[in-house]
Amino acid sequence: MSEPVPETFRTAGAAGAALPSVLLFDLDGTLVDSAPSILESFRLAFAACGIEPAVALDARLIGPPLRPTLTRLLGGEADAPTLDRLASAFRDAYDGGGWRATVAYPGLEAVVGRLADAGRRLFVVTNKRLTPTRLILDHFGLGPRFEAVYALDAFEPPVADKAAALA
Repeated sequence: MSEPVPETFRTAGAAGAALPSVLLFDLDGTLVDSAPSILESFRLAFAACGIEPAVALDARLIGPPLRPTLTRLLGGEADAPTLDRLASAFRDAYDGGGWRATVAYPGLEAVVGRLADAGRRLFVVTNKRLTPTRLILDHFGLGPRFEAVYALDAFEPPVADKAAALA
């Protein structure tokens, strides 16, 4: 039995506007609520490094790339070795299973399925790294529905943000 499509999605484009043939989705905050997994991984990373965050660990941190977020958590200034240690500790926590606390938004599978079944080309563009992005998409059974994932580290050299990935 398929998951019901929320009313918000059923009425999108109802005024006669056709959906484009290519759709780009952000992952965090658009397809999934990753705040619980990301915030817990930040908490674990700071604890592992013996550093107290200078700002609260809350949902306002979700979205930007990792290093700028870590710099913000350190009060705006950070040396490269400290950032490297924290980034490594974050990746260890997140990749070690922290990503599993990510929650799919209600109706996600149904909406993505309908779009793909209607012939829309679907892509993910994210500040997250490629490996955890694919793990999350596959965890929710969505990996095959997306033609490609554009993550910062999917480029050589890695790009700085989503805008650079789309350039």
